[in-house]
Amino acid sequence: MSNWSEFKTYTDLSLIFILNSIVGVYLITSGGKVIYVGKADYSLKNRLSDHLKFSTESNKVLVNYLMAGGCRFSLLEVPQKIDRDRIEKELIQLYSPVCNKQNNPFPVR
Repeated sequence: MSNWSEFKTYTDLSLIFILNSIVGVYLITSGGKVIYVGKADYSLKNRLSDHLKFSTESNKVLVNYLMAGGCRFSLLEVPQKIDRDRIEKELIQLYSPVCNKQNNPFPVR
């Protein structure tokens, strides 16, 4: 397992340099706070790109944050699925991210 990547601004352009074959977990932040924890079993690049497709992204709280701008992301390459599942669960418990909670209204900034 490698180390976390540095945080990058979350845009389509910033995803260009991620290899398609990398799998693992990721954090999305806004204002320095973790707002979403996710994992990708097939491609981190594709999973992060999916979130930026606002019309088809089902997590509307996350869409609101992403549309507001200023979000950043960091990746952790995790080759084994069992490890990805465990790490994602541990990070959600640690950060209790607003966008991982169902029916949570978009907070006022």
